[in-house]
Amino acid sequence: MLHTLEKVFCLSLRTFGLVIGWLGAAGSSLMIILSACALGYSNEIADYMLRSAKVPIDANNHADANSDVVLLGTIYLVSSLIGVLVSFLLIFGILKNRYLAILPWLIVNGTGLVLNVLYLIGAFYAMFVGPPENIIRFFVPLAYFALSYYISSGICSLFKQMSKSSRHQPLE
Repeated sequence: MLHTLEKVFCLSLRTFGLVIGWLGAAGSSLMIILSACALGYSNEIADYMLRSAKVPIDANNHADANSDVVLLGTIYLVSSLIGVLVSFLLIFGILKNRYLAILPWLIVNGTGLVLNVLYLIGAFYAMFVGPPENIIRFFVPLAYFALSYYISSGICSLFKQMSKSSRHQPLE
């Protein structure tokens, strides 16, 4: 169970939620632009990938690399569109005092936390089995997880606070 926070990074929960919403919307918008550019220049990116991997550039290799670039670009584009939508729902929910609009943000970021834990389990195993560089591959994602958990705890506290206050208000 998450501990209910009063403030996050010295900000009130509502202000913190708005800051996270606008940062998420701006970051996702930037990723939409970059993903669209990657899809538009997929042939050039595929050529660069083949040259940097020192793989001979022929029709089959180029087609495989191009399809990989298009697939990853599309995945990033769709996830960025979802990120913008979820961030704007977070902002809308805070501004209009609709706590259920915050729920999609909590679900998406909760899923991200679960996937991050799974990655950390694999990185922890690799830290003992692999070369010493794998220590960084464990501790950097661990710091990212701690920050993500703290941010999610703040938004979850905001959700709880808003749901409690809306239950005590009469329906309009």
